This record gives sequence, C-alpha cells and structure tokens, in this order.
Amino acid sequence: MKFTEFTDEGGREVNCDFISSANANGIHLFAVADGMGERGYLASELAVMTVIEEFERAPALDQYALIGYISAARAELHKRKSEQREYDTADTTLAVLITNGSEAVYAHCGDTRIYTFRHRRLMEVTEDHSEAFERFSAGEMSYFDIRKSPVRHHLRRALGDGISWEPEVSEVIKIDASYAFLICTDGFWSLISEDEMEKAMPLFSSSGWLDRMLEIVNSRISDKSDNLTAAAIRMQITDQL
Repeated sequence: MKFTEFTDEGGREVNCDFISSANANGIHLFAVADGMGERGYLASELAVMTVIEEFERAPALDQYALIGYISAARAELHKRKSEQREYDTADTTLAVLITNGSEAVYAHCGDTRIYTFRHRRLMEVTEDHSEAFERFSAGEMSYFDIRKSPVRHHLRRALGDGISWEPEVSEVIKIDASYAFLICTDGFWSLISEDEMEKAMPLFSSSGWLDRMLEIVNSRISDKSDNLTAAAIRMQITDQL
C-alpha cells in the first residue's frame, strides 16, 4: 500500500482541515476532517485524533468498530463543547477509511468525500450530506454543478450536531491491487472533476497521482478558495494476504 497526504489553507488565512493516519496490526486507518466555525480547526483535529486514539486502542476492520471510533469522536467533541467555550461554535465533517489491503470499510459525515477507484476508473463516491446534494438528487442541478452551488456549504449532517450526525457506513468490501481511494475535503474536490481525477492517476504511484491532481487544483485556487486536503491511497500486489 502506498499513500500520500496533503493539506493547505488554500485561499484562507487559517487551515481548519485536519488529516492523519495510523497503522496497527497490519490495518491502516485514514481520517480527514473539515472544521467549521471560527474555531473549526479545534473540532477537526479533535475528531481525527480521537478516531486514531480509539483505533490504536482496539484496531479492527469492521462496521461496528468504525462506528465506535466515530461515535467516540462525537462524544469527545460534545464534552469539549460543554466544558470549554472556545468549542461552542466549532463543528466538523469527518471521513474515515480502514483497510488491510484485502478488505476496506469507510464512513463519512458531511461533505468530505471518499472516492473508490478500480483499474484507474471511478467505481463509487460517497454522497454529500448537504442541501446542494439534495437538489442534485431531486434533479434540480447536475452533479458537477454541486461544486459551484451557493448552498454547497449548507450541511445536513455534522459531527457536533445534536440531531443529525450519524455517519453513513459502507459494507466491508473485498479489494485487490487494482483499487485506489481518494479522501478529500470539498475545498479539494470542488476544484477538480472526477474525469480529471481518473486521468491524473499513474500506474502505481500515490504521490504522482496526488501531485498531478494538485497541479490542476492549484491552477484554480483563488483568494476565495476553501482549505484543501486529500489522501491518495493506492493498493499494491504485496498487500494481498
């Protein structure tokens, strides 16, 4: 398995995104969060690091474990909100992928996306929990137009929300060396199309793939652009157990 991670403030003064990964017992976990609010960076870092701490304490590759890691992150965020005023308006999206090279399971809350590729072709992408995605689902706009919709940032789920926060969790899927994953915040995917993601993918390298995508993304950044964060993950023949 090869993976490359990137995060940048984009056109903003503060980077409220957070990304990290961990490896335990041959299982890899990748987590990406996009913080919201004046101190969104507090929520995104807390969410990702809590997920990693819970994973390292009890590493597993199944739906129940993944839900448990994310639920622990939500509980910790709500605890901070009740104890520390600086967390009052802080919230975050969260996307998590767990894989051992032969299987994978993933979950997300909000509009941080997880793309699944096979043989360098897009197979699946998570559905945004946003008003813009709802309008797309209702046939009111194209999928590509979600990127420039004025309601793209109107989220229907967020980790710190008291009502709508539950993560959407995939089945545990069988994978092989032909698979690749991209986890990225909306600041990244809003500046590059799915077709461009496919065309940017070289035969093997995760770093080369991310570098090619970043060339496209960076050419479109403006002073109004959001923070941008991505993890590019490529499976290898040696991953198969």
